[in-house]
Amino acid sequence: MAANSINASHIVGSSITADKLNVNNLAAISANLGKVTAGTITGTTISGGTISGTTITGGIIKGARIEGLTGKFTGELEINQLIGGNIYEAKTWTSKATGKSKTYSETKNSFALSDTYYEYVCQFVLPATKATRTLYVVHTPTGESKSETFYGSGSNRTPTTITLPSVIDISNTISPNVSNPFNDSGAILIANTQYVVTCRAWCAGRGRSAKVNFRAIISSTNGSSYQL
Repeated sequence: MAANSINASHIVGSSITADKLNVNNLAAISANLGKVTAGTITGTTISGGTISGTTITGGIIKGARIEGLTGKFTGELEINQLIGGNIYEAKTWTSKATGKSKTYSETKNSFALSDTYYEYVCQFVLPATKATRTLYVVHTPTGESKSETFYGSGSNRTPTTITLPSVIDISNTISPNVSNPFNDSGAILIANTQYVVTCRAWCAGRGRSAKVNFRAIISSTNGSSYQL
């Protein structure tokens, strides 16, 4: 056996198992290790390798490609170049009644129908970030529409039906103002700027089904259209 060397031919069965190897300080291994199964790797730099099904704690991964993952990043994530990807966050709010009401009516063939509508408002703040983003806001108003059929007198008995909408006067604002946050093209949010979004609607049927759900999607990728 040459000095400072040992190889598989010096070992019975050409193998060393974990229960036979007891080393206080293993400075380096220079070999093709093949497959390493189980164990914990902590505080290690791994360059240009493939890691699957493993938990890495306190380490640095360099020169690697991460794909096919669904997970969560906590803290701050900085990306120099995002290719073919999309980072977005989404949240849904339900509006609250303000207590304000107003009457809306429609007239057809001399017949009139009216109902009371109640104001619902939702407001949320988009904190400033370092990135330029695209904002889409989609609202789903619900209420109870009112319908009634009227009949004339005498020989004119042709029925006239009037149906009032369940929601009227939907309005959306954003401050500072930007273009198109409430349609398919979305709005471009400037970096390092905080925005306040206010959505308002008047719904019929207070205390029953009246409400407005607002969903905001903030995307890192600018697109020509968006579909929820």
